This record gives sequence, structure tokens and C-alpha cells, in this order.
Amino acid sequence: MPAKDELVSEFRSTLKHCLNVLETAMGDPAQLAELKALVPKLNFTGRDSDGLPGPSREEYMEPLLNAYYFTRYGLAYAFEYSVIYDAIMRDIAQSDVPPVTNVAAFGCGSMIDAWSLAYAKKKLEEAGVTNMDSLCLSYHGFDGAKWDVYFAGDKAVEYDANGDPTGSYSKVNECFTVRDVSGGMVMKMPWINGFSATGEGVDIAGVFTDPGYRDAIGDCNVLFFPKILNELGENTLGDVISGIRDMAQTGCFKQKEIYIAISHSYSDLEKGHALNYAKRIYEAFNCNNEYNVSGTVFQRSPFYPHQFGLRKIDISPSVNSDKELYKFYEFYKAEGDYGPYSSPVDVFDKAFGGQLKDEISEFDDARIGNHDIPGYKRMISRATYIAMQVIKLTKR
Repeated sequence: MPAKDELVSEFRSTLKHCLNVLETAMGDPAQLAELKALVPKLNFTGRDSDGLPGPSREEYMEPLLNAYYFTRYGLAYAFEYSVIYDAIMRDIAQSDVPPVTNVAAFGCGSMIDAWSLAYAKKKLEEAGVTNMDSLCLSYHGFDGAKWDVYFAGDKAVEYDANGDPTGSYSKVNECFTVRDVSGGMVMKMPWINGFSATGEGVDIAGVFTDPGYRDAIGDCNVLFFPKILNELGENTLGDVISGIRDMAQTGCFKQKEIYIAISHSYSDLEKGHALNYAKRIYEAFNCNNEYNVSGTVFQRSPFYPHQFGLRKIDISPSVNSDKELYKFYEFYKAEGDYGPYSSPVDVFDKAFGGQLKDEISEFDDARIGNHDIPGYKRMISRATYIAMQVIKLTKR
């Protein structure tokens, strides 16, 4: 099983591959023209098939958009998701339920959060956190697009330090285990829904009504929504809520303790949309009034409550933020060289720094300085404007 440092090396090699794709595109007029057309979509200037701002499903499947997406967001997303899973696994380790983290991730995209789950567990193991060695990981991902780059699962390939494929599977898959009939641990590859020949995945709302998926989701004790809730149209979000309610009403959710994890857009949090998302999802789960609810899982985190680290967000004067459903958490630091609420990710976790971060920054500086790709934005490498939420449901 790979060590934590091996997972970090693998993650950086995948980002290096993405950087190579962008660098190659700069020397090819046709690819450069395509990149110029795609980049503004991630700045939410375009409209997808539902009329929402952002790339369409087909555009998300473009290799160039994948490469730009991960060089821009990969570092920050992987860190954020690892913090979310760290807090959840610390809570599970202190519980009296079986030591399993069985995840269903909706809008999982490249399964970068599966990498973060494995990384968080290895970090906890190496820190000597109680019960981590015996904790099993299982992962089911759902997405409507087939990505060019994956960070886990049978589509994830290993890259060397130069970003070139080695022809082997990604080692992160070895971190996912289940217990066999004799009690021993065996590897279970992280799973993502199958794709058709045209690359079409599953409709996010449809997984809650498809019998083949409902059983898998009902066995999970972590339901993770990484960014996806902010991108759904009202009709699709309504269908998701309806599907969750139907599963709850028919007794599909089997676990005593369930964690609903949400990575929010900070702007949606400030506008109040995020409060509505969380409230509606919780009400759908608890339609039979069978769960107690807690919003304090992040207080297990080693970042809470440091001088700078995690803190609870006060949403607005009009909302009682002490209510369990309204406990959101963000990273912050005191006013300093980088201004408020802005610390480099590697201040919190040194593993996320290194040479690759400098290489991407140099590439970004050249693109912005030369204006050769209008709207190009640099890599996000700070823990800033991150709004996270974990709602823990416990059956009475």
C-alpha cells in the first residue's frame, strides 16, 4: 500500500501531465485557438445546455479544458476535500459503528476527491490516529461527463515525474479496501458509473431513482457533493431532492450514521443559496423524522480552532447560525502579507507545495503577461473563500 508521500508524488505527476498538455497547446495554432474558446467558459461567461453559466457537459470532456481545470483548481480542491474527509474519518474513528468510510460522490468528475480521501487516511495513519489502520475505504462516483484525466479508479493512470504515462494503474487505488469473509482486507478499486460509447455518463438526479444505483448509495455512510450543488439548475436540484426523499421514505438508507458533505461556492453562501441547499437535502433525508442532526464534525479537525485555521462562519444577522444546519466552516488567518482570509495551502499542509507549484505559477505568469489567452486565470493555491459543511445524521 502506498505511503502518504507516494500519493503526493502521484498527484503532482498528474498535474504535471496537465501542465504539459497546456504547454504543447501553446505551440499548436489549432489547439491554442480551441483553448482560447474554452477558457472563458470556466469563468462562467458561457451557457450550458440548461442555460446556466459555465461549460457544457461536452466541453468538460475536452482534454484541453481538463488540463486547464486541474492546473487552476487541482491544488485547492484536493486540499479542501482532504480536510473534509479528515474530519469525517476522525469522527467515524470515535464512533461505535463499524470502521468504514463508504462514499457516494455526486458530480465527482475526475474523482479528485477519491484521491483526497485516500491521502487523508494515509496522513491520519502516519500521525498515529486511533483506529485508522482498521478503517476501510470504499468509493462510488457519479458524473455526467467522461473526463480525460482521472485521479483514481480504473481510468486513472500513473505518470512519471515528467508527466508521462508509465502504463500502470495509479497507486492510489491500493488504498481502497474492504473486508473479505475471513476478516482480512482486500483491495476494491474506486468505482465510477459506466459510460456509453459516446462518453455519456449518468444524470445526477437519475442515480437516486435508478435501482442499480440506489442500492449502492443506500449502503454509503458519506454522501459528498463536491461543488456540484452550485452548478445545478432548479429543476435538476428539485429532482435530486425528490430522489433523496423517495429513498428515505422507502428505507433505502441503511447506515446508522450518515454524513452529508458539501463543498460550497462562497458566493452562493453569501447570497443565501447554500442555506437553502443544505436545508432541503436534510429535510429530504429526515422526512420520516428518524435522525438527530449535528453540524460540529469539523470541530474534530486539527485546524480547529487555531489562530488561523478553521472557524465557523456567521452567515448573516438574520439567520441563527447556531442551528446545526447552518454551521459552515472556512479557512482564515489574521490580516497580514496576503490580506485577510488568504493563506497558501502549503501553510496548512506542506505536502501541497513544491516545485510543481512554481512551474505552474511561471506558466500562468507568462499567459497573463502575454495576454495570449484572454481571460486566463492563475492557479488557486490559497485556502481562501472555501466554505465547507458536514451534516451528521444519526438514527434515533
